[in-house]
Formats: sequence, structure tokens, C-alpha cells
Amino acid sequence: MGGVVQQPTGEMAKVYSLVLFGALFHLMNHALYKGALFMGVGIIDHETGTRDIRKLSGLRKVLPITHVVMLVSALAMGGIPFLNGFLSKEMFF
Repeated sequence: MGGVVQQPTGEMAKVYSLVLFGALFHLMNHALYKGALFMGVGIIDHETGTRDIRKLSGLRKVLPITHVVMLVSALAMGGIPFLNGFLSKEMFF
């Protein structure tokens, strides 16, 4: 039983293109902030030489750039307004 795929026309074509754009935009944003968070964890692991959470206090002063990048990435992942995560999640609604 083969199905026939019909191309959307008119108003539905516009809706489908917006849905596709929103999905790809969210995919790219998710890869961006999730990748930044994983890179930050790798930097912390490399620079401190440990994964023991009890020994990782005071990293904000030692690695300030990593702190800022990870903070902004975490806020974007949480969907805080005016960050890329908020914009892409807002496109779903």
C-alpha cells in the first residue's frame, strides 16, 4: 500500500515553512548551548584535574570566562527571556 504525499499549498505551505524554521532554529540553539556547557565541564575537569565536587569550590575566581560562558549557556537552556533558548522555545507556541 503506497501512500501519496501531497505538497502543501497556500496558507499551509507558509505554516509548514515556519514550523520547519522553528525546529531547525531550536536544534541549532540546543547544540550551541549544550555544546558550550559540555566544553565548560571539560575545561573545568582539565584545569582542576579532579571531578570531585567537594574540591571544586571557588572556580568563579579561578576561571572567570568559563563561569560567564557556562552561566549564559545555562540561562539560555532554561529559556530566560532575550536569550537564544527563549527565542527558539517561544517559536513552538
